[in-house]
Amino acid sequence: MADDKIREKLVINTRKTSAAILLPHSENLTPRSEYYVDYRHFFGCLTGIYHWNNAEVASFCNVRRVPNIHSPKAQSFLNFLSIC
Repeated sequence: MADDKIREKLVINTRKTSAAILLPHSENLTPRSEYYVDYRHFFGCLTGIYHWNNAEVASFCNVRRVPNIHSPKAQSFLNFLSIC
C-alpha cells in the first residue's frame, strides 16, 4: 500500500472496572497493545470473514505493546472481538 499513514484511531478500554469504551487517545494508557491494520482487513476481522490470529500470523497487522510484555488476556480479548 503506497499510503501507510494512520487514518483512524480506535481505543477500546477492556479493564474489568469499566465497560468497553471508545476513548479519544491512548498515549496515557499503560499497559496497552496497539494494532496497526489496513481498514479492509480490520473490517474483515470484525465481521468474521477473517480471524485476528490469522491476521497477526500473516503480518496483516502489526502489534506494539507498551510496555513490551505479552498479555494473554488482551490477546484472548482480541481473538474474539467481532460485531454481529
